Amino acid sequence: MRSGGQDAGTATPHHITRHAHPKARPEPLPGDDIPRATGIDYLALLGEQHDRQAAGRVNYAALASPPAGSPGQQEEEGDSRG
Repeated sequence: MRSGGQDAGTATPHHITRHAHPKARPEPLPGDDIPRATGIDYLALLGEQHDRQAAGRVNYAALASPPAGSPGQQEEEGDSRG
């Protein structure tokens, strides 16, 4: 390479690399985003918690039909006739 009639040296290509801040984390490689096993069975934990919460909380009065002649039934029957 010449500049102004004088030899300026051998031209070499400049390799441009990606600029990154020194504290920046490197980009993940393909396959690094695969979740890793933690050893915790969350579904089993939720099932156990549900079983503990549901134990002893059955409202049997709500399961039985209301007795005949209860105030709630009379109002409903009166509305359906008129």
